[in-house]
Amino acid sequence: MANRWLHGPVWDVLLGCGVLYFVFFIALGLSGPALTGKISLAGLAIVAIMTGAPHYGATLLRVYDQRESRRRYAVLAVWFTVALVFLFGASLYWHSLGIFLVSLYFNWNPWHYSGQNYGLAMMFLRRREVPINRPTQNLFYASFILSALLAVVAMNGARPEGSTTGAKVIGPFYYFEPMGLPSVWSTGLLTVGLALYGICLSVAIGSLLRRSRFIDILPALLLAGTQALWFVIPIVMRHWEVGQSFLPFSAEHGEYVFLFIAAGHSIQYLWVTSYFARKTDRYPGNFRYWLRCVLAGSALWNVPPIFLAALAVGVAAYTEGLALLVAAVINLHHFVLDGAIWKLRDGPVARVLLRNRQEVGTQPVDSRTNRHLVRLCISLIGCVGVSIALLSWWENEFGFVRASQRGDEVRMQLAAERLEMIGRPRGQYHRHLAQVALARGDQSEALEQLDKSLEVRRHPKSHFAKGHILRSQGNWEEATVAYETAYEIDPQPVKLIYRLSEALIHAGHFDRASEVLSEGLQRHPGNPVLLQEKAALSRARAEAG
Repeated sequence: MANRWLHGPVWDVLLGCGVLYFVFFIALGLSGPALTGKISLAGLAIVAIMTGAPHYGATLLRVYDQRESRRRYAVLAVWFTVALVFLFGASLYWHSLGIFLVSLYFNWNPWHYSGQNYGLAMMFLRRREVPINRPTQNLFYASFILSALLAVVAMNGARPEGSTTGAKVIGPFYYFEPMGLPSVWSTGLLTVGLALYGICLSVAIGSLLRRSRFIDILPALLLAGTQALWFVIPIVMRHWEVGQSFLPFSAEHGEYVFLFIAAGHSIQYLWVTSYFARKTDRYPGNFRYWLRCVLAGSALWNVPPIFLAALAVGVAAYTEGLALLVAAVINLHHFVLDGAIWKLRDGPVARVLLRNRQEVGTQPVDSRTNRHLVRLCISLIGCVGVSIALLSWWENEFGFVRASQRGDEVRMQLAAERLEMIGRPRGQYHRHLAQVALARGDQSEALEQLDKSLEVRRHPKSHFAKGHILRSQGNWEEATVAYETAYEIDPQPVKLIYRLSEALIHAGHFDRASEVLSEGLQRHPGNPVLLQEKAALSRARAEAG
């Protein structure tokens, strides 16, 4: 019988079977809002650097580091990559394509996680020579598919009714667009899917227990539990609004919890890929292998975006949607490559993961000089990527967020400048600095910060704030231009309609003021503020003769 474990029972149960996430799950629930108050989403970026980047880097090393792998997966490694780069470039100018790629990534992601859990569960069963017939395997497989579909249904519900289109909800250029399933459909699909999931999983487990010992199927059961804890249980609790005070089930902290799930998935991936690398290559040791993965993944995630930002390709800054588009393209590339290289029926994968055989020396090795030169270049680029990622994390969390909490304006400005230097400028940071400058009466500094914000993105909030300062200075013509630009982007907010019409009246543009107020009253019939401003327009016209 093949060795029952990869790295040993303790590491396999903690990392491979997901028990470590069980521990984090309980810790998150017990800590509650106290933890989210101390560590922001930006602060958790260090988790992505430590686990997420090497997770992607491991796939790159698996595909591109050996000549035989590059040849075997040439279509995906080269041509599919070229196609994705082309789609990425087209998305910079055709935003609908970018939104489609982001939405495809979001909908594919649950199955990617589920497929890994299922594959590892089957690996453990086969290494233990657990007898599993085709119907049982199909039911077990169906439970993972159904749990992934539950997540897809949950995230594709209709947007809440009555939501406004005010400036506060002006989002990035690229975002996830749900399918808009009606609430009745979502509830029905979740109910049916949950019932089928429970039936498939319980019947499959019952069949396995009848054919083998509990201890032999325990790793597979733990992975099925991890799957339920990642998707099924939180989805049920959030949809039916049960236990929302418990942080892992809270819809309010869904993004926060997902980062820990992603970290669990990445750790799981590194656990199995490190074992495979140890069996098939001249393994450098756990730490050096992790470091190589960190450098490769960081080079992929952090270096290309800084060149895009520096060259001003497209119209979206990295922090205004480009980051999400980059994430979508990288993940789609990762999903497809993973689907090709980790099939258990594949020769090398089956021999190593199922039969515990050594594969050293089976792959052609590149020229030693060329190999070292390529690895040196990748290492240098990876060091740049890691530096960018670490600096971005530090300046966001400690340079701006924490400095803002203690009112340290100098440190906030330094953080904003450093983020701009590495291609990660944030328009909202400059708007915040403008508010701080206004609070101490420095309108010139406030205007300068707003102009910097507009260089990142022409957001209506920044135009409106600029118009407000110019209005206070009595500069009605320039205030009109600022308000008008904001109005072109988002004509919905009543306050903007009122301020724009007021500026137009003072600047003597009565006809345009009348048009703006008429459009505003069509959107907000009977609004007293707009009716009052319409009366002011009539008086101004009368006074003008």
